[in-house]
Amino acid sequence: MARMIFSAVFFLSLSCPNLVWSDSSPREKALDICKKSVVRVERMEIGSSSKTTGTGIFYKERRFLTNAHVVGELPENTSTFKEILSGEDISKALFWVIFGDKKYRAALVGRDPEIDLAILEVEQDIEGMVVAPLDDSDTIEAGHPVVACGNPFALEGSVSVTKGIISARDKKVGLLSYEDYLQTDAAINPGNSGGPLVSLEHAKVVGIVNSGIRQADGISFAIPVNLFKDVEQELVGTVRRSWLGIQFPFKGLKNAEGFSGIQPFYEYTGIENLEILNKMRFEIFERGGVLVTDVKLALEFDPRSGQENNPEAKSPAHAAGIRLGFIIKKFGDHEVNNSSDLIRAIFRSKPYLSTIIRVVRFSIDGERVESDLVVTPIVRLPESLRGDFY
Repeated sequence: MARMIFSAVFFLSLSCPNLVWSDSSPREKALDICKKSVVRVERMEIGSSSKTTGTGIFYKERRFLTNAHVVGELPENTSTFKEILSGEDISKALFWVIFGDKKYRAALVGRDPEIDLAILEVEQDIEGMVVAPLDDSDTIEAGHPVVACGNPFALEGSVSVTKGIISARDKKVGLLSYEDYLQTDAAINPGNSGGPLVSLEHAKVVGIVNSGIRQADGISFAIPVNLFKDVEQELVGTVRRSWLGIQFPFKGLKNAEGFSGIQPFYEYTGIENLEILNKMRFEIFERGGVLVTDVKLALEFDPRSGQENNPEAKSPAHAAGIRLGFIIKKFGDHEVNNSSDLIRAIFRSKPYLSTIIRVVRFSIDGERVESDLVVTPIVRLPESLRGDFY
């Protein structure tokens, strides 16, 4: 009921410009972002009468930020893998942004399907549109009041607004493999994708609405805006992420004493030497690093040659000499203390650009050996091919 009342009052504020808010100025500015910086995004396919819609936020002169899935869905199978590399899924797509009662033709500047962000650009200035300021999402904690702005269900008319709080941060829900989502209880529905999550205290955009969980009450997610800041400069064309072909404990290892402390290491590696297992445990808990628990050997599909089941195509990790039981300490210039560090380092690396990684392993007699290996990542494979490997 509170959300309905809030949305109704906001609608009145758009219809009655003289309506004065009785609360603080940041709240008014936050609502102004929804009114003056949010657009509906439409995508149409040449030769088709169907269209998809979403939401975008005006963040820079003539440029709009939205979700990558709003501008195009990438295929996830081997038969269309070349389309992923070439971006053929958007070759016949036309884009518009709608502000007020006017429609403006837009061009795709770039997209990153892995983090589900895309940039659209219009050729002319849009009268009345105001650039939305971007917040520092690292400073936003649970309990922070926010509003979500968008165009749910492609309904015509004014932008819809729902009020809520940041319920939690650093959430991993399977939407992305490497990023920590902002969770909110602000109502989010189909069509809200790409819209802003705006701080009611700072009057700035803290996140980009990405998903609500169906059949769940009050659980929705937004991509932290700082992630966009990290990739904005490279977000031209279709960004391709790197892939190595390794597995590691995503949630880390429990720092327990005695046998229970080394039991997980045995389960992951199959090593039966208690001295080595204890040294591995000490290495990770005291010095940091990520344990490699599996290495993919051959590739079912080689993105360079375009061949399937090429016996000569090894995973980048296997080709570099990374093996089960190795502990990764550094990836390029990035120190690796935990799985999140490693995931982000892989995420920031470039496909086919060689990178030096530092590893620690223990020989059969328990000697600690530290060395540098050169790994050359390939473009991130579709989920149907990569499985749980990074």
